[in-house]
Amino acid sequence: MKIKKEYVLIVLIIIGVVFLEWLTSKISNKAFEKISIQINEVISELEKLHDSGQNLEQDKNNIDEKIKKLKSDWKKEEDKLSIFAEHNEVEKVTACLVLLEENTKNEQYDDALANGKEFIYRLEYITEKDDIKLKNVF
Repeated sequence: MKIKKEYVLIVLIIIGVVFLEWLTSKISNKAFEKISIQINEVISELEKLHDSGQNLEQDKNNIDEKIKKLKSDWKKEEDKLSIFAEHNEVEKVTACLVLLEENTKNEQYDDALANGKEFIYRLEYITEKDDIKLKNVF
């Protein structure tokens, strides 16, 4: 009888761990989706500005507004994600966002595009790293 109690306890612990992993994955994926949509909008605006070769003030202001919204939303999500993801990885994403903002202000759009793409890469890396997959286990 004692052995059965131990097995039941082990199974309950495993179920609890799997449930918590699923819950944190859902929370972080929801945050990453929201941020990914916004960064993709910023990148498309930067590409449009870069391809046109014209530095229209309206386009610059539009990009600046989107980056400010992205930055404020990232700040909200960053606090939550620091609990679930590695702090170092979250800091790297924040650094990419700061570089994106500064390069856009300085009208260095090639560098800003590179920073935006690195931002996306780092977000994807965090989501893939934390998912429970066979390749992540071994």
